[in-house]
Order: sequence, then C-alpha cells, then structure tokens
Amino acid sequence: MHISGVKSILDIGRTLEYLETQGVCVATFGSTKQFPAFFSSKSGYESSCNVHDVNEAAELVHTTFGLGLNNGMS
Repeated sequence: MHISGVKSILDIGRTLEYLETQGVCVATFGSTKQFPAFFSSKSGYESSCNVHDVNEAAELVHTTFGLGLNNGMS
C-alpha cells in the first residue's frame, strides 16, 4: 500500500483546515480515517472522509462533481 501525506514542513492541522475552507474534499482510503504525515502513516489528525474501496471513491468523486464547487477537481 502506498501512503502519501502532506510535506513534512507543513502544519498538517492548518493545511487540512485550509483545504476544508476551500471546499476540497480530503479523504483517506482504506480502513482508517488517520491522515498520513510525510514519513509516517499517522499524523495525529483524521480526515473528514474515509472510503473503503474504489467504488466508494468513485461515488465520492461523482458526488463532489455534482455539488458544483470550485475545488480543484476537473
């Protein structure tokens, strides 16, 4: 499994808060809502959304498009 988190120099909490205020859906994939850090699978923060499989991920993307938000997804 590949883990990808924010860069190690960023304040993870503030980054997640900013993304939320910009309408960006931050989701984790798998069995946990634990948001990864750059060098670790655990950062001490949780994502607001969690998907367990590719079908849930596709549904999340589809729903996000349906909201019509300007959030960086295209």
